[in-house]
Amino acid sequence: MFYAAILNFMDLMRFYQDEEKRTEHINPLILQSEHFIKLLNSHHNCGKIGIRWISLGIKDGSIRPEVQPDISFYVIWSMLVGFDKLTGPVSYEGKGIKLHIDNWRPGFIRLVQDMLKGTLQSRKVQVVQGTLF
Repeated sequence: MFYAAILNFMDLMRFYQDEEKRTEHINPLILQSEHFIKLLNSHHNCGKIGIRWISLGIKDGSIRPEVQPDISFYVIWSMLVGFDKLTGPVSYEGKGIKLHIDNWRPGFIRLVQDMLKGTLQSRKVQVVQGTLF
């Protein structure tokens, strides 16, 4: 439930920031909910923590120094949300796509690590799918 609430909350935030859209697209009961208010007050915590982790990685040398922590965090966050939202459709797809979640997940993790370390271009790409169509 928490996971679904977070994803739905992100969708709601698109409307929440515009008062006209807020009243048109968001149920007033949601706006009055103590849980919505708690999410509203704490939704920046993930960003703050992620940006701090990336900053620490830059400081300890595990992440390349030219990485911008705030931009990098939100790029990775959006990739994670996209990865999660596509997991169901990709797992269901059976028409010539040879990508399986057991191959996709480690490839995804490796790509993010390589982006942060700066090793993306120095590594030969390993094929994880046979055909696309």
